[in-house]
Amino acid sequence: MTKRLNWIEVWIDTYASYVLVLRGYEDGSIELYDPQKGRGSESSFDSYEEAYLWLREDEYDLAEGRMEMCE
Repeated sequence: MTKRLNWIEVWIDTYASYVLVLRGYEDGSIELYDPQKGRGSESSFDSYEEAYLWLREDEYDLAEGRMEMCE
């Protein structure tokens, strides 16, 4: 069964010019997607806070806003 996507956030490492996409799913799971590496999740997290701290530790910055997924 395919998981239903709720939202996405774009995170940017301005020093390395690198972009990661954080995806939140209806079942509460959170996955980090690396568009440069293609399909599939790079990492998964138990909570948004865990993902946020991981991204900030690696000096990623959240791009303005979050995109909510429409039905």
